[in-house]
Amino acid sequence: MFQRRVLASANAVERVASNRQIRRKTRHPANLRALQRQPQEEIVVPPLKYEPTYVPEKVSFNGWSPAPEAPLPGLPFHVKRTAVGLQLPVYRDFRNGRTRVLTILRRYKGDE
Repeated sequence: MFQRRVLASANAVERVASNRQIRRKTRHPANLRALQRQPQEEIVVPPLKYEPTYVPEKVSFNGWSPAPEAPLPGLPFHVKRTAVGLQLPVYRDFRNGRTRVLTILRRYKGDE
């Protein structure tokens, strides 16, 4: 009969595990026990540069709160809300094939 030959070029893509396979491996009880045995490193969060000074009187179920009446004293910047919906002008931009995520802040005055 004929011999089977497998041709694989140098540019051939290696097999990649599917998301289901990755979830099965990472959520396996033995793997979770091994992770618990490893010493956990605490992430040191640096202190805030500007302490929060505004406490809104009400907060909506989705996290929205009304803007303060006047610009807050002691802050070197001010962010103006959008005209429709009074939302904060914070946007997300994806670059490099959605591998790099940028956060864009618009409508601000003061220090950058």
